[in-house]
Amino acid sequence: MQLPFPAQDCLPLLGMSSTLTQPRYAEPHHHGLERTCPSYAAAQARNLQITTDDGVKLGVWHHLPDSVYHQVAGQVDEENPELPEEVYERALREYPTFVYLHGNALNRAAKFRVRTYQLLSKMQNANVIAIDYRGFGDSESFPTEEGVVNDAYAAVQYVREKSLDPKTGKRPALALMGQSLGTGVATQCALRMYRDKVPLDALVLLAAFKAIRPMVIEFRMGGLVPLLGWLEYFPFREQIIEKLLHYSFETQEALSEIVDGHLQPDAMVPPTVVLMHAENDEVIPVRHGDELYEGVEKQFKALDRQSAHQVWSSNVPDIGYVQAVMHRGAPRPETKGLLPGARAVLPRNTVMTYIRLEQGGHNHLFDRNADLLPIMLPIGLTGLGHAPAVNGPPQSERASVA
Repeated sequence: MQLPFPAQDCLPLLGMSSTLTQPRYAEPHHHGLERTCPSYAAAQARNLQITTDDGVKLGVWHHLPDSVYHQVAGQVDEENPELPEEVYERALREYPTFVYLHGNALNRAAKFRVRTYQLLSKMQNANVIAIDYRGFGDSESFPTEEGVVNDAYAAVQYVREKSLDPKTGKRPALALMGQSLGTGVATQCALRMYRDKVPLDALVLLAAFKAIRPMVIEFRMGGLVPLLGWLEYFPFREQIIEKLLHYSFETQEALSEIVDGHLQPDAMVPPTVVLMHAENDEVIPVRHGDELYEGVEKQFKALDRQSAHQVWSSNVPDIGYVQAVMHRGAPRPETKGLLPGARAVLPRNTVMTYIRLEQGGHNHLFDRNADLLPIMLPIGLTGLGHAPAVNGPPQSERASVA
């Protein structure tokens, strides 16, 4: 996230040129998405369009799970270099999917975002559906808060339609991942899914904020210059801010309603929430992450011995301080359960896990810590160990009930 305004308005303020090289959306491999030898082999991602309920066409990349791609990439030839559509659709039916929702500046082709798709594909062995909101990238129309949430929901609907196994009536696991402004979009989309009783397995928030208003007031360009510092001496400061803001994104309120399902016996099971925020984030102060977590901790009275929930916390070397709200009867993580090559032992299937990272900044916190997700998220969100999916029989035992 750079600024809480539409991308077109951000360019001059960020010192970016509006003549930036135009991304080649139809050719994802030009942006670092893997393409194996020989040179004519298909890229690991394909470009497509989806249409929202209100008729807006969105640009989308579908990045294949790592094992799927390496099984099928050698099957193409120079005359037919593209992978068949069935490869992508079967991958959606048999492997978990992450819908990735980006921050405010640039588009789905930004290098650090491409790195995130690659890491999810490899570490989770999952599909990644990366969209550009309306008004971003090659998507139509102009962004509004309601519009970009509709865009995220359209991506969810696309995945649900394509991932349904007609024989079993089941779907693999689904997660939303938002970064920066995308955390607001992801949380509002998750709230809409929760209200509509659409299952979601996990909500992953990278560099989240409580709401746009407090974040904007504190925002410093380059981490130094207060963007709205000049408003401090104006008598109608609040009204001016209201006029400037395009979005509100009340993330804390939405999270509270979502996780409340854990406290309601007849409610649909809410998604596991994973929150990551770096202490050296110069765009969104880490205290936003602190306060989002503390709000959930208080909501569940997790520090009260009489509560049905408890807090697990640990200082993890080379990572940071980890806190989790979890059911009191849930098994606590044990060192003997450490996965081979894992850097830490962390709780799985919590109400919320918050990792206050020592390093990572704003845009690169996931680069350094992608290996933590497989040991925290519900097991259904990892496609590791399921290599034969595309060419083998349907593996319905991996799918969760829709």
